[in-house]
Amino acid sequence: MKGIVEHVREFLIKNLIGKRIGIGVSGGADSITLLDAVCSLNDYSVFALHFDHAVRPESGDDAKFVEEFAKSLGVECVIERMQKEGKEISENKLRRARYDFFERNAKRLKLNAILTAHTANDQAETVLFRIMRGTGIHGMKGIPSIRDAEGFVFLRPLIDVRRTDIMRYISNRNLEYREDSSNLSDMFFRNRIRNQILPFLIEHSQCDIIGSLNSLAESAKLDEDFFYSIVERELHLWSMEDEKISVPLRIIKELHPALRSRCIHSILNRIGIFPARDVIESIEDIIAIGGRCDLSEGVSVWINHSNEDRLTIGRPIQGLCLSINESALSDLGETIIPSMGLKISVKKKEYRKDIAELKRSEIRPKDLQKPWAASANISEESVVGRLIVRTRLQGDRLQPFGMTGTKKLQDIFIDEKIPLLERDLWPLLCDDEGVLWIIGVKQAERTRVPKHAEEILHIEVHSDGLPNDSKEIA
Repeated sequence: MKGIVEHVREFLIKNLIGKRIGIGVSGGADSITLLDAVCSLNDYSVFALHFDHAVRPESGDDAKFVEEFAKSLGVECVIERMQKEGKEISENKLRRARYDFFERNAKRLKLNAILTAHTANDQAETVLFRIMRGTGIHGMKGIPSIRDAEGFVFLRPLIDVRRTDIMRYISNRNLEYREDSSNLSDMFFRNRIRNQILPFLIEHSQCDIIGSLNSLAESAKLDEDFFYSIVERELHLWSMEDEKISVPLRIIKELHPALRSRCIHSILNRIGIFPARDVIESIEDIIAIGGRCDLSEGVSVWINHSNEDRLTIGRPIQGLCLSINESALSDLGETIIPSMGLKISVKKKEYRKDIAELKRSEIRPKDLQKPWAASANISEESVVGRLIVRTRLQGDRLQPFGMTGTKKLQDIFIDEKIPLLERDLWPLLCDDEGVLWIIGVKQAERTRVPKHAEEILHIEVHSDGLPNDSKEIA
């Protein structure tokens, strides 16, 4: 191929409007090459941007190296160190912090573009990694060479350049660079692809594996560009409010599965989540039968039954209903909850010694889709605030009848062998302090009727099975 400097020049002439450039510089061979090549053009106002993730002891030395190298080129260097909130930080969170740093400085410095030093080898690693993880066409398109951002653009001028060419440039220019020690560890699957699997394929395959994987990415990109021209027309039906994005369930159900999955992908990507295939499959299950899926960074997916059923993606507001259903019960009398297929009656009954140990019917429904019934007697004194029926929330716990400590609902569901897909649908009787009764399964110790009680609350639950398409009546 042509020389790297000329390749970068042509890429920028074709894709960049403006002259103010920020370059993400880690100190590795790729980013040092990119910074050196752009500066050698003498056509742009260049800023070196270094984000210290603070995850390696030597990261401070990397920052000093980048600062000194930028100074030798006459380039202003902006350095920021990540403020860690805990011992372990996810790779996704590190990436978001780095790109937040880029975006803030793009606005502050009035940059037209930020350049990152991804190469053809990075592209091959990414495509292979996603294939092995179980991706679709969307994942196979790999790393884009151009990505629009607010007021500027991300560009990757080296995305067609191989690492062998990078190292040749480094050698010819007699440049120094830093090695990221974390890249040498095979503890992470991505590193094993880089250090073991891809080198093996390069050595033993009968084809140009780097070129083949990059060609696959380009073909996938063409297909996805076509699909997403259609997706953009569908996304106007989605609405955003209070950090939540939603669409009427009936509309998302009507879409072809190929288009539906791409709409979900697009929405998640826009809030910084890049889902694997199993996440998309879980969301498809939610669309079909209800439930909830908790993703990274506090983002969840669920069906909101207010006004009309809507597939909702976002960060639920603390203190409000976070579950797929929540209905307040009448103080006494009967409440019908069509969205959960339940009829619940609350009655006061005179306390008798023969029910001192809380005779109750806890015959677990074998199938929530089919008719079932359960009943329980609880202490009226144990109820704090309102009585509600809802599905589970993250962090729900219960002290089972006769036990001394609390257990996570997740653990109880596992112990009771409740199927995974039914756990987010299972009805819970709760008050303002938490779970009183996993209906038909376990009752909380605090609901035990004391011997001095004169009356009890008798709860009867009848279900005709979960409806397929209904609205909640609280």
